[in-house]
Amino acid sequence: MARGALGEDVEEAVAGGTWLFLSMLAMSLAGFLFWLVVAGLAGVGTVGVAGSIVSASGVAVTLASAGLVLAVAREVAARGPRAIPASLAAGILLGTLAAGLAWLLASRLSQGGPRGYASLLAFTSVASGAALASLLGLEEFRGYFASSLGGALAKLAVGAGLALAGYGLASALAGYLAAPLAVLGIGLALLAPRLRGPSLRGGGGGGVLRSILGLTASNYPYILSSQLLTMLSIYAYALLSGEAFSTGVLYIAMMVALVLTAIPGSMLNAALPIATRRGWDPFAEAARLGLALTSPLVAVAIAAPGPLLALVNPGLSGGAWALVVLSSSVAPATILNASISKLNRDARKRELALLGLARLLVLLALIAPLARLEGIVGVALAYLAANAAPLPLALRYLEADSKPLLGLWAIQAGLPLALAQAHWSPWPTAALAAALTLLLQHAASIAGLGEIRDTLQAALAAIRRP
Repeated sequence: MARGALGEDVEEAVAGGTWLFLSMLAMSLAGFLFWLVVAGLAGVGTVGVAGSIVSASGVAVTLASAGLVLAVAREVAARGPRAIPASLAAGILLGTLAAGLAWLLASRLSQGGPRGYASLLAFTSVASGAALASLLGLEEFRGYFASSLGGALAKLAVGAGLALAGYGLASALAGYLAAPLAVLGIGLALLAPRLRGPSLRGGGGGGVLRSILGLTASNYPYILSSQLLTMLSIYAYALLSGEAFSTGVLYIAMMVALVLTAIPGSMLNAALPIATRRGWDPFAEAARLGLALTSPLVAVAIAAPGPLLALVNPGLSGGAWALVVLSSSVAPATILNASISKLNRDARKRELALLGLARLLVLLALIAPLARLEGIVGVALAYLAANAAPLPLALRYLEADSKPLLGLWAIQAGLPLALAQAHWSPWPTAALAAALTLLLQHAASIAGLGEIRDTLQAALAAIRRP
């Protein structure tokens, strides 16, 4: 039976998620071009060294501040501008902790420091995240996008410019640091007008700060597992292998997979504050439509992984199977995200902790043995297992029909992989797989072509809206 037009809840999630997706897209495209230049001019080994240092900083940020962004967004949304000073204070406090952890983690890498750089990157990342979350809490979606775009352009301009000038590793590190610095500067400039006037009265200072830190703790387990699934995978592989080249291949493959999750992820990120304020439940529908929109892209990544990676650098084509496995993880990761968003709306702290812990334990149990057995493919398999193992629990918490979501997973992962076994020319195979996934979704009444059209129209309307 054909599904109807978009519901108001989903349409609002699409509209809000559009700006969040554009923010992610700007950062991802800038990152792709950034690494394209760096890998081409400085070599894949440089990508591996820089990637492991950046990942060490990312792990420190996660360990120190997992859950902060969600806590700040919720608190600012609930209390208004008077919560912004406490939000920025929380960013400074946890950013300082992250800087210390980054120093220690960078010291353990076989490539060596620079430890001071890793610390500075960690601090600015946490602080800029608090500023972005404050904008999100104020529903300043365009401001959120402007800050993210500024960071993306700064990263590309500084990193690529220095790489072209022949600075090698320094170009990669400087580009990565330029991004959070630009985001923080633009974010603070946009927040400054809200920090004046009567809206700040009755802010409650320390009480708001304690509330933010408490919310951060309640959301810690899942956000920790979510971030460590990416950054810990790369950092752990760098420690286990000590190979800069293969670490670089894994890093680029992981970044491609994260781009694929951006469409459903942005819709779900927007759905959480909308649902919390209005008592709606758009999570399963947002996940379904987000995955349906992503299916053609996942199909391309699975059907032609080697040529896709070779667009960045020919040396990356050896990571083809790792990209196939990581791309197959998009659907289960999205389902988990939808479930976590609903649990956050309902403030079910126990279930949040249980689901996050389940995913983290699977990853920690599998990453070391699989990495030793299968290299970067083993790391990708651990990533897939960590997202797939908690699915029964996640679907139970989501309280929605699981057939469309599981059907989308089967279509977007199984169909292109089956076509790839025919060993036809990769790009025509990828194009065929992309088209067939859309048609099969429509024929199975999982996601109609009309729904996809309506979703895209809603996104365009959000951009045009004054």
